[in-house]
Amino acid sequence: MRMKLTGQHVAITDSIRDYVAERFTRLDRHLAMTKSAHIVLTTKKSNIIARAKLHTKNGKVVATCENENMQTAIESMVTKLCRQLSKKRDKSRLA
Repeated sequence: MRMKLTGQHVAITDSIRDYVAERFTRLDRHLAMTKSAHIVLTTKKSNIIARAKLHTKNGKVVATCENENMQTAIESMVTKLCRQLSKKRDKSRLA
């Protein structure tokens, strides 16, 4: 899976890039469905917004989370993506 990480008003360091890659390993079961991912980290006042758009075989999956802590925002975003991908996988199995 290709992964593009962008920062708006946030400097993307190697440690942030490694943390995001480590968290995205939770999506390993869904990687067959996923072609590419675009992750955007943005600061808004004192909050960090983590937004991800995954392109899958059956369309797009988008998740957004906002938190004061960057790691918590990324973790919540990955949890939402995992939930959405499992729902999408279950729906495609039933059809």
